[in-house]
Amino acid sequence: MLTLRCTRSALRRSMRVVPAIGSIRQFSLKVSIKDFMDEAKETEALQEKFEGFDVLHESGSAIIELKKELEKETITVRADVRAGISEDSDLLNEDLEGKDGEEIEDRENTELRFDVHVTKPSSTNELTFECVLRADEDEFEITDIAFGPEEVDEDDYTHVPAYRFTDEIVEDLYVYLEERGVNNDLACFLADSAELVHEKELKNVLGKVDEFLEQ
Repeated sequence: MLTLRCTRSALRRSMRVVPAIGSIRQFSLKVSIKDFMDEAKETEALQEKFEGFDVLHESGSAIIELKKELEKETITVRADVRAGISEDSDLLNEDLEGKDGEEIEDRENTELRFDVHVTKPSSTNELTFECVLRADEDEFEITDIAFGPEEVDEDDYTHVPAYRFTDEIVEDLYVYLEERGVNNDLACFLADSAELVHEKELKNVLGKVDEFLEQ
């Protein structure tokens, strides 16, 4: 004999009218997106050049590059804007004021990681510097060095933490980059540009979500 385990109160609960999927919550999400878009500041356009470097970014990509062609080598500075974005980076935040009254970007709690790739047409190898610009600092740090072809076997010894080198070698590594235009000014410019890309792509994603909700 089949025993019915559904009590009368449970039956009443099961008969309640449940809002259609996406009705209330979808409307709330659309309102939130609209409010965000209305209040967000217009994202500035990226500079096309900086100190001899071309500034490169494709719409929809999380990668921003600074690239410069020299006589015998190519310098490429590459950052993934998703890595090290400020947790407090709010599109609605006002710019801070510097010592001389000039506006500066709020990079609180930001840590931008970027790579510098040096390649030569005469070689299949490349010299790579892994760097970081830490929160509230205006000087970048070289954390690791790698040398070898772009694709290497995981067992190959091509990657060395910077602390393994002598102070003299580390100092000369900074000089090497400085001679090729990779300095603190470039690192700060890259951090600000990465934030602009992040803001632009964030709004693009929200716009696409809004269109999806309309379908």
